[in-house]
Amino acid sequence: MAGYSLSMIKRVNKSATPFTRLARCAIERDVSIVDIAKHLGVSRTAVYAWFMGRYMPNDDNFYRLGEYLER
Repeated sequence: MAGYSLSMIKRVNKSATPFTRLARCAIERDVSIVDIAKHLGVSRTAVYAWFMGRYMPNDDNFYRLGEYLER
């Protein structure tokens, strides 16, 4: 599963925020946090924090992330 830890998968599956839904989509499509970070030009830490619900991406990154995962 693209390097996702079991604890992250469990946490993402318990939550229902827009960001954790995107995280579930990334996990299901086997898209790694590293690939997402490279595509968006942000750090892996930022993507991880978004997926864990700690921070919110700006509107542009949120939109671009959704598009990237839907391709």
